[in-house]
Amino acid sequence: MKSPLALYDKILLVIAAYFVTIPPVQADVSIAYRTDSIQLNFAVSRLADALRKTNETPLLYDLADLSNKDIIIVAGEEETVFLPDTHIDKSMNPLIKQEGFQIRISRSGDKFTTCIVARDETGAMYGTLDLTEQLRMKNGLREVEEKVTNPHFAFRAIKFNLPWSSYRPNENPAMNLHTQTCRDLNFWRSFLDMMAENHFNVLSLWNLHPFTYMIRPENFPEACPFSDRELAQWQRFWRRLFSMAKERGIETYIVNWNIVVSPEFAQTHGVKERNDTSEIVRQYSRQ
Repeated sequence: MKSPLALYDKILLVIAAYFVTIPPVQADVSIAYRTDSIQLNFAVSRLADALRKTNETPLLYDLADLSNKDIIIVAGEEETVFLPDTHIDKSMNPLIKQEGFQIRISRSGDKFTTCIVARDETGAMYGTLDLTEQLRMKNGLREVEEKVTNPHFAFRAIKFNLPWSSYRPNENPAMNLHTQTCRDLNFWRSFLDMMAENHFNVLSLWNLHPFTYMIRPENFPEACPFSDRELAQWQRFWRRLFSMAKERGIETYIVNWNIVVSPEFAQTHGVKERNDTSEIVRQYSRQ
């Protein structure tokens, strides 16, 4: 005969196995938004990831298909007509400014709808990212707080010094330390994600003379030191960087110094790299 203690241990093991083997109940969360918006597609992808981590399955729909949706994202006054028929006013809240947003909660019986309302796509993106952050910090959609958030400044920029064509001599090891990192689009994806989540809307990229990393001047091809293959790689890098920034509502500014030419141009024409006002430098700079 087994002792009562051994029988008790066996019961505990059976109970533990029961709870371990039963999978948690999956819940569907429907999201309606403008699926043709690259900014909203970016933000909704982040929201969908957060929902999956709470064991919820995101189902994505366009605003035209709005019946019984759990989350509704509108990005303009003309889209407020898609708000659910509840006590929520369908007019745009006058407190919402450009790039601002409001998170509204609609309750109708047992139905619970979270609405993100903004005047533009960037504001709707920020509202969706805010909802994503709340989901990560709280226990589900029913714990989300209503709010109105507006930017304090219209121009919210980060100044980024690029390691190539830097304002210090290239032989300085510190200037070249992060060249490969800054050529890595995975780095920029993470950096731009951080900017969007913190509502920065301008990325300014600084170096002395960026142009020969982008093009081969038609009348001065000697100014560009790269082969056709290398230049094509640089161009793919710039296009993807600018595209990823746009997807996150970020404007890109290229800031250069004048008067500066490429080292290859200076060597070919016997001019100074900086502050040379000769006629050939004028012609090159105009082009």
